Amino acid sequence: MPSRRHAILPRLTATVGRLTLPGLLVAALGAHPAAAQIGQYTAAGSVLDARQSQKAEMEKAIADARWRLGGLRLDPALSLSGPSYTSDVFSGSSGPEESDLTATVSAGLRGYLPLGRKSTLAAFALPHYNWWQDLEERRSTGGLYGAGLFGYFNRMSLEVEGSVSETQSFVTQEIEQKAEARDETVTATVEIELARSITVFASATGTDYEFESFDEPGSARFDLLNRRQELARGGLAFQLGPNTKLAVGAEHARFEFEDFARDLSSSGTSVLMVLSYLRSKVTFNTELVQRSLEPIGDSRFPSVDETTGRIQTLFQARPRLSLRLYGARDLQFALNPDYSYFLDDRYGVGFSWELGRRWTVEGFVEEGRNDYVEIEAGVPERTDDIHSVGGRLALQVRPKVELQLDLSRREYDSSLPGFDRDLTQALVNLSFGQRSWP
Repeated sequence: MPSRRHAILPRLTATVGRLTLPGLLVAALGAHPAAAQIGQYTAAGSVLDARQSQKAEMEKAIADARWRLGGLRLDPALSLSGPSYTSDVFSGSSGPEESDLTATVSAGLRGYLPLGRKSTLAAFALPHYNWWQDLEERRSTGGLYGAGLFGYFNRMSLEVEGSVSETQSFVTQEIEQKAEARDETVTATVEIELARSITVFASATGTDYEFESFDEPGSARFDLLNRRQELARGGLAFQLGPNTKLAVGAEHARFEFEDFARDLSSSGTSVLMVLSYLRSKVTFNTELVQRSLEPIGDSRFPSVDETTGRIQTLFQARPRLSLRLYGARDLQFALNPDYSYFLDDRYGVGFSWELGRRWTVEGFVEEGRNDYVEIEAGVPERTDDIHSVGGRLALQVRPKVELQLDLSRREYDSSLPGFDRDLTQALVNLSFGQRSWP
């Protein structure tokens, strides 16, 4: 992969500096990371994925660490992701379908050094190897590397993280092919409790996304989506009762694309609202963002004023059976040069059923639509209807050993000829060690 290094920390400082008082209105997004996932690939059914707060994840990681050397906690990690079957590794291209098997082996170490009772210095190094059965030229190494400082005090919390990710992953559902992906990210987050029911929140993130297609016939030009992304957020959260939390705010975003021949650079400040209601048998979460973006300089990106976000309701039907209804809308940058972006709408239903103490079965059915926005007059309108179904069978072999089998299928029906496609995937995953952080 071509080498590219940007000074992320100076850009992060500049991002914070651009956050004016009107832009300091965001709330409690630490529990709702999806707000920052503009333009990112979203797998079918992943709206159902839930994550603990960073504080809860860190506490669990430290408690579960296998080795202790004085105050230092070390936890080894080993995982085998695969073999994974993909029905068409060149999905979205005009050539014939070609299936293949792939697997990723990862081994590494996580470390945690408590700095007193309320703060922790943490780091991880998780290198991996990617293997393909037929496409041998795709075999390569990669990994996840990073460090962070986490402090949780009486009325304030502080999180500063930096990470580098080198993976083979999907870039966009417009063309669901894997590519070499490198992300460099620095994030700083602070929360301060002003009163018993009022919290102020602010954060800034700088990320470099670099994608490189495989040197193969049928591979897409994913490097067109290489960009620098900056997000600055801040705001107030209100505890309205024992079960209800309301947040109102805004987020300033800036996207700078590398390809000036097809420049989609844009920036803007968006108003948002987060509302959560938590009870023992019913949980409701909604996050709505009035997404506003304007082109930068000579960019061909149009002005955007769209409502995005997600809504999810969980019903605990029985002690071991839960049902979820969800809907989401995200903005994704388009790869086809005739379009600037598309709105990814999806809604579905999912369930999770614990069969005894070790087995868990999950499943979902999802419908969706991608509405593409033309980059200029005369380009034909395009809409892709999406039908997805999937499931997971998980076995907790031992407290830190888990075996998973994932199956999914996604079908696209496009309004334009030549864009209908489908993708079937099957994945076996075996992991050793805790998976709380990162």
